[in-house]
Amino acid sequence: DVSAAQLSLIQAKAGLRQLLGYQSVAEDFDVSGELAHKKHLIQLDELQKQALANRPDLQAAHSGITLANDTVGLAFANKVKDWTWATDYTNQNFGINGVGVSLSFDLPIHDRNQGEIARSQAAVKQAVETESSTQVGVLTDVVNAYHGLNTGEEVVALFEGGYLDQATQSRDISTYAYQRGAATILDVLDAERSYRATQLAYRQAIATQMIAAEQVNLVVGTKVIQ
Repeated sequence: DVSAAQLSLIQAKAGLRQLLGYQSVAEDFDVSGELAHKKHLIQLDELQKQALANRPDLQAAHSGITLANDTVGLAFANKVKDWTWATDYTNQNFGINGVGVSLSFDLPIHDRNQGEIARSQAAVKQAVETESSTQVGVLTDVVNAYHGLNTGEEVVALFEGGYLDQATQSRDISTYAYQRGAATILDVLDAERSYRATQLAYRQAIATQMIAAEQVNLVVGTKVIQ
């Protein structure tokens, strides 16, 4: 078990170094902080409000609608053709001078940029649907992360509310009984195994709860849980 835990630690630190940038982190780095359970008081409706205001993908969807609307305005503006005009002055011998003016413009009879107008209007509808879909996805992410955090805290609370004490008491009772000849060494080893399994599961539950807290920060788009 110790060897397996040491290997897992090495692999986890290597994976973390890869995420942070392999060359930017020293090879012998260590992780600070402690594995501890912290109760987080958060409200679902408040998280959803913050997510709608901060999520980059939703902000990008908002910008997509603005861009699509501007494209529609440009398409209507391009329906009107530009006029071109020119002037010229000619100076000839014998004092004969000439001035000329020219004007040209297209007369759109069939082509009034209808295709581009229709395409840009369809793009607006598409952008609106994209924004709506993104908003639903954001709210769904927040709901899932919120309940995932609550579930993680409930599991940790179960361990702290009795499981840890029961495992400790069971180990101590088996050891006490063995020392007085009322239990076998197998009973002691079994109690010790249960104790270690409970302690390991407790730490795994805390890690899961801490990851769930960071998942809430991720889906909201800002650090709401310190």
